Amino acid sequence: MVGGGAFITNLLVVMLLLALMLAITTAMAGSSRTLYQGSVDGWLPRYLNHVNKNGAPTNGMWTDLSFNLILLLMSDYLFVLAVSNVCYIVFNFLNLNAGWIHRIDNAHIRRLWKAPDWLLGAGVVLAFVKRILAWRGRGRLGHGHADVRHRRHRADHPGLRLPALHPGQRPVSGGDVGRPLA
Repeated sequence: MVGGGAFITNLLVVMLLLALMLAITTAMAGSSRTLYQGSVDGWLPRYLNHVNKNGAPTNGMWTDLSFNLILLLMSDYLFVLAVSNVCYIVFNFLNLNAGWIHRIDNAHIRRLWKAPDWLLGAGVVLAFVKRILAWRGRGRLGHGHADVRHRRHRADHPGLRLPALHPGQRPVSGGDVGRPLA
């Protein structure tokens, strides 16, 4: 892709794998800590509030890993990625709105630092921008994979124009698939 030869290609592959491992570690660290805190607060089973000598929530990590492996075995990895991104947007929407809701519910509590009103307002605006983006992307979760699965069957029908694929390239949804030849 960048024309650097085999060494550059292998270097990029190693860097991408390391970036993927970092992303997985970051996601698991955050979600396992959330599971731990939910257990400490009494919302989740007590099994999840175990930590090791360094303070890492090990039972939360094992539960997170097991749940993610089950999801990956049940579905396509792109679908799991899409669902996790939608869940992230929903979680971020709730977090951005939590600031002003907390301010309304607990206005009488003394704080060491109080966020300015404009910052809370900006958070609410960004929350609804993210909500609109999640709503606009809602159709991409199921429809894209159905097109990929059915494209193989469409190729058997004469008169349909399919895009040319390079060796090793997977077909993607969209484009001019299904349009008759002119």
